[in-house]
Amino acid sequence: MTLTVSERETVRAIEGDIFAAGDNVVHDVLAEQVSALLVLGVFDDIRGIEELATRVGSSSQYAPGALALISADSALTCEQRAFAALAAAIGYRRAGVPDRSNALLDELANLRVGWPHTEALVLHLQSINLLGANVAGLERGIALSRRANAMMPHSAGLMHGLAHLLLEYGIWHDGASSKRDATWREALELVNGALAERDWPKFHFTKGRLLLRLGVSEREISAALDELRLAADQESRSAFDSNERRLQHTIERSLAEIRRVVHAGEVALERRLDATIDEFAEKSVMMSRELGEKVAIESRAAQNQSITVIGFVTVGLAMLPLATGMFGFIETSGLWQVMLGMLGFSGILWGAVWFATWNLNRGMHKVITSMQNLDAERSERR
Repeated sequence: MTLTVSERETVRAIEGDIFAAGDNVVHDVLAEQVSALLVLGVFDDIRGIEELATRVGSSSQYAPGALALISADSALTCEQRAFAALAAAIGYRRAGVPDRSNALLDELANLRVGWPHTEALVLHLQSINLLGANVAGLERGIALSRRANAMMPHSAGLMHGLAHLLLEYGIWHDGASSKRDATWREALELVNGALAERDWPKFHFTKGRLLLRLGVSEREISAALDELRLAADQESRSAFDSNERRLQHTIERSLAEIRRVVHAGEVALERRLDATIDEFAEKSVMMSRELGEKVAIESRAAQNQSITVIGFVTVGLAMLPLATGMFGFIETSGLWQVMLGMLGFSGILWGAVWFATWNLNRGMHKVITSMQNLDAERSERR
């Protein structure tokens, strides 16, 4: 809702009087100014009522208490008391006193003013008073907010209230990540709908927080940072809790920066791991090939040794008949003939042993040389 010049002046006067008076604010003077707002006819739209009540209730730290006194004054009209109760409830909520806020909302509901969608507004404010509660409290807040949105659809404030509750519920609820992300995506749709209705700093802040928690890429994290910066730039500096809000913005932006740095580190680590895996696979293939070559060489060496031994045994077996014949020859021949026969037999046997030994040494030398060459090639490749 866009305020006229006269309406803005009236609201500023109310804020100025509350801030200047502090604890000694004169509630009948404030009541007269609330009446002036009624005369202006700005209460035809519930969103306008909430906006004005928010500005008045958060104008100073003393505003909620002064407005609560006005709401309890039975000499005033129901509209005056209702607006004061609404503004005080919002002020107490922003001051972190939800119990006092809920008591004033109950008072507002009992006044039964003729404003449109008053019940939806009360449910909405009761739901966001549960933002600091535990998981069970957040679930109750979500249920209240859904009822309020069903009564008053397409309301930017109500849609954002539900989105905020869903955001906090996803943060604190210890459940499956898929369910949590689905909750946050529903919240993101709601806050986008709220921004389509109205451009408000708090809406951008909630959207930035959602994007930060849903983002998995550099582009998505940067988009979250943009929303958080936009919210900080548009945030009002006149509200009494503006310092706390700026602190929240700083914390969320710091988290976003940390998330971006961590994401960059994760990407670099993933690339390094991929490179290490590829290098390991390449070395494994190389080592397997070298091992196969060594096995083949050793197999050939073992084959040569086997052939040598078999040849030696074969020669020995072949010499047995000759040896047997020599013993018969000794019995029928002279000494010189026996000596010549033994000398020939010894020469043949010595030659067979020498040939087997030479072949064995030659095969082992080849094996050692081949293994040394493989080790040298592997060292050069490294």
